[in-house]
Amino acid sequence: MHRKVVHIDIKRAKVASPDEIQQWVESLGETIKQYNLKDADMANCDETGLDLQDIVKKTYGFVGESSEVLVPQDRRRVSAMVAITQTGYRFPSFFIYPGSPGTSVDPEWLEDAGPQAMGVHTESGYMDTPTFK
Repeated sequence: MHRKVVHIDIKRAKVASPDEIQQWVESLGETIKQYNLKDADMANCDETGLDLQDIVKKTYGFVGESSEVLVPQDRRRVSAMVAITQTGYRFPSFFIYPGSPGTSVDPEWLEDAGPQAMGVHTESGYMDTPTFK
């Protein structure tokens, strides 16, 4: 397996010592071996907040693909999460809107967000533990 150097930003570098990073890498390796994880079993997930005030000036999607998300006028922020495995499988996009948890997201908001895109409400519009239960 080929690995390349990834530089971390200064804020992250200040909170972890080289020893702590090495321990984390070793722990990750042990976990991969313990559970016999393959590349297809592991995904890189990234969450970002989208300010809906400026949504017209920004696009959200995968490089080289057209993507658009229709957003309600009464919402100020939405969180979006994408995940992709090491083998290239992309999970459906996941959007978190502020609102009453458990209430349905208007399907129109996700019409052009890609196949099988999903949306939920949380009080804040940010990810929280109940979102994944």
